[in-house]
Amino acid sequence: TILNTSGQSVHYPPVRLTAPKAPHPRYLSLAERTTIADLHRADLIRAGIGDAFHGFRFLLRPAWAERRADLLVWLGEAAEPAVASLAAKRDGDSLALLSLPGVTRREGGHRHGGGDAHGHHHEPGELDPHLWLDPRNMAVLAEALGARDTLPEGQPAAFLAGLDQTEAALRERLAPVADTPWLTFHHPWGYFQQRLGLRAPVIVSEQLGAGPSSRRFVALAQQLETEQVRCAILEPEAQADLVARLCPDCQRLALDPLGRDERARGQGDDYTHWLSERVAATFATCLAP
Repeated sequence: TILNTSGQSVHYPPVRLTAPKAPHPRYLSLAERTTIADLHRADLIRAGIGDAFHGFRFLLRPAWAERRADLLVWLGEAAEPAVASLAAKRDGDSLALLSLPGVTRREGGHRHGGGDAHGHHHEPGELDPHLWLDPRNMAVLAEALGARDTLPEGQPAAFLAGLDQTEAALRERLAPVADTPWLTFHHPWGYFQQRLGLRAPVIVSEQLGAGPSSRRFVALAQQLETEQVRCAILEPEAQADLVARLCPDCQRLALDPLGRDERARGQGDDYTHWLSERVAATFATCLAP
């Protein structure tokens, strides 16, 4: 079970196994439930642990120690420090995205170890943990999985080809609005924005659980008016009421960088479909004149 800070249960669809094994708790990060599922590795029990940031906490049952997954896919200690000790104690195999050569990293992350549920604070030089929002990082992960595991014929080549096509299509789709100003609360979209050449947003707060000071609020309102910002992309943890007061003329669209509002389609293109039809589509709608 994964509970958010409101005590609500968060559901992640399991990877379907054609050769059932003993049941075990599976925690699927967005990157794992899309990229790995899209590669159609059917006979492997997987446990991907994500959401160790954004105010989520884990309730791990004793069964976890008894029924270990064959492979743990995670982002790496700099992005998911809460998972590092678990990964170190595992007997099974693990794969950390940040351990792979060629991974794109950007600064602007938030600290995940705060004393409360909103312990997010951006510091210069800290890693932005939203690595999966860069499609090329998911290409690195797919290649690494292909190098260490026997995948069905044609994989990961088919996945990588689809990823290249999707990135090219999204770049073309978003090009007309690439220089349009927009607003975000704490900016989890940096990898997506930079990869597709979008303008850097106006950021409300570097600390997810706290709004701007009164002085900062006035300065932001003036900036938004000067730049004629009319688009706000709001992650679930954003303070929507505050953003509405700050930018009453903005079109405010909800978008979850973790994909918690999406369910796997099981058609081998879950990641590219989500990136195109949910993420890019929301940006295109919000940024449109």
